[in-house]
Amino acid sequence: MKNVTADRIALEYAADPAAAMPRGHLAAEVREAREKLTASAPSHYGFDLELLRLFAKGRRSSGPAMAGLGALAAAVATTWVAVDTVLLWLALDLGALLLASHFAGKVLAAEDSTLNARRWQRKFIFTEALQGVAWAVMVWFIGQAGDSDARSFVLVLFLLVAAMNATISASIPFTLTCTLAPMTLAILGFLCSASPSNGTYALIALVCGTQLYFMLLAMRLHAASLATLSFQAEKDELIAELEQAKANSDLARHRAEAANLAKSRFLATMSHELRTPLNAILGFSEVMKGELFGSHMIASYKDYSNDIHASGQHLLMLINEILDLSRIEASRNAGVFWGCGRKSGISSSKRRSSRIYRRSWPMRAHFAKSC
Repeated sequence: MKNVTADRIALEYAADPAAAMPRGHLAAEVREAREKLTASAPSHYGFDLELLRLFAKGRRSSGPAMAGLGALAAAVATTWVAVDTVLLWLALDLGALLLASHFAGKVLAAEDSTLNARRWQRKFIFTEALQGVAWAVMVWFIGQAGDSDARSFVLVLFLLVAAMNATISASIPFTLTCTLAPMTLAILGFLCSASPSNGTYALIALVCGTQLYFMLLAMRLHAASLATLSFQAEKDELIAELEQAKANSDLARHRAEAANLAKSRFLATMSHELRTPLNAILGFSEVMKGELFGSHMIASYKDYSNDIHASGQHLLMLINEILDLSRIEASRNAGVFWGCGRKSGISSSKRRSSRIYRRSWPMRAHFAKSC
């Protein structure tokens, strides 16, 4: 008889590489999410890559709008600045935008394992500083005209650039400082060089207040982005843990099914092994009971033959009913339930189980006394 046990089937299932791979991936996802959530660095290093990608997406999508703003500013600036100077400035501004867009595309196309967040942040800071210098040059050229309309245009241009960059650079707030600081210095330079008046001081206060406001706005947006990423990481960790729990429950279910299969195979095999000698016992005891080859010399032998035959029949009935129960558990006799109805099938199973229990009681009592 082949040895089929539940432990052996469970071990064979657990050793299956195809079954172990999903659990390994889930465990890796849980570890990654926990590392992000438990990052103790003050700059939230666990989310640096996500913030870098958010900045790259924003810079890539805002490129056409910033280029349009630069072209519009260049067209208006020709009122106070020479055309060749404006064209040189426009080439510098578009070059800085193209460099930033190129860096953003490389970040979005790269794998997380190949990205160095600190190095790419320095590159983006350089490109933003280059754009800030370009805008500061334009502000300085326009401010040299000494016209009140030029000064108003510079202030409106500063507000537009600050508002657009505050929303784009929220993922890396320091880049906003690199963009606005040169423009702020240029505006303060030509305002301070002008004749002092109450209006000049008010404009200086407006420029400084605008700089501080948009820096605070960028910091608030940065904090909101961090909170969103943290909530998403917690959600991913919860989903990964739920999937891991589901995988563990599936493994337990497969092991239970394997144990049930091993039990059914064991019962089927043991019933066959018991029926073979039991048939011989029943046959010979029936021959001896019926005295087919002559009467017994001692009358009590006939009673013994009757007892042996009755015990054998009782044991055979128990084996048959145990085998029927194993078939019911394995859903092999589903046609019986559908043929006689669910209620009658369930009641029949209950009666059969109680009958097996009652008939096996004398045998258990006998074993208890012998032990």
